[in-house]
Amino acid sequence: MGSSKGLFAPMAKHYGSLIETGTWMGDGIQIALESGFGQVISCDINEEFVLQARLRFKNDPVTVHCGSSEQVLKSVVREVAEPAIFFLDAHAMPPSPAAHVFSASTLVEGQEQNEALQCPILAEIDIILGGGFMGHAIFVDDRQCFDTWLFHFLSEQMVRQKVSSLCPGKYSFGYYQNVLCITPWGVKKPREPLRTTLGRQVRRLAGS
Repeated sequence: MGSSKGLFAPMAKHYGSLIETGTWMGDGIQIALESGFGQVISCDINEEFVLQARLRFKNDPVTVHCGSSEQVLKSVVREVAEPAIFFLDAHAMPPSPAAHVFSASTLVEGQEQNEALQCPILAEIDIILGGGFMGHAIFVDDRQCFDTWLFHFLSEQMVRQKVSSLCPGKYSFGYYQNVLCITPWGVKKPREPLRTTLGRQVRRLAGS
């Protein structure tokens, strides 16, 4: 998961709400609250995760929906009156904890063939931006899964093209660790600590 205070806290200065697809254990919700968002909306297709999160955050400004991300977003987007952050993290998962090594070499041989479980990212972006530019920011988690079976071989370029076709000239693209950050022009994107960025560059040059 790419959610962290370093990612969320700077954005909480511009946005009051964070809307998340893929509740999982609720850690992203917790980080969003600690980062200063006044409202958090999450959804998951797994009822067990939803019930756990509802119990965990019953005293917080959190709403957790049960259902597919596309279904929930269609409803939520109509109710959002101000620009919000959409953290997209609903996609296929490896079949076992041992498979949580994300790389093209380990994921190119996919296992998920069910069309009903196709990666929803493009459909989610269609819903978020389909009504025109509203100032929303979109964060796509696990960008290392692009071009693998976890994203059903969706490419990052396809996401960029989708955003640009729906709202031409309105968005810029950047990265924070494993998150693709799609933000309106003029909204400052979160930046990683210098030592993290430099360390990654050194490791890349060393071939590690």
